[in-house]
Amino acid sequence: MNSSRKSSQTLEPPVSLHLENFVAGLEELGVSSEFVEGRDFREVNQRLLKTFFTPTKKATGKWVHRGFRWHSYSYGHQVVDSGHQARAAYNEQPVTEFFILHEPCDGLLKCVAGEWPDVCRFADDLYVFPCLFQWLFTTTHEQGYGPYFAKACA
Repeated sequence: MNSSRKSSQTLEPPVSLHLENFVAGLEELGVSSEFVEGRDFREVNQRLLKTFFTPTKKATGKWVHRGFRWHSYSYGHQVVDSGHQARAAYNEQPVTEFFILHEPCDGLLKCVAGEWPDVCRFADDLYVFPCLFQWLFTTTHEQGYGPYFAKACA
């Protein structure tokens, strides 16, 4: 038996350096987080899509338009608040336990904080939403787009 090989059962799933840096940045903002993985990740992601992106699915036949969920807003498949109105709506929400989906890294975090974190500072494709899925705050990697604030689809 080759002792230099590690058992695949003992390896942790890889976490990208980008995602680790993001988590460290959240910690600086006073956010405690834990990764959501496997079946729980899939269930939260599916509920997110059904709760906020059904109009995109109806319009395009796909849950995600042109590679990013937020394209649902920038391509007009849904009318939502954007810019200063979106930030104001986000900050007005009562602070509860929440999720952050980091789209480029396909990472999901369950979070707790004393106030809503200023996720716009990360300039990345992020989706912040309470565990009850009532609303969604979205930031993008592209300057001039977003942030966006959406209520759950009826």
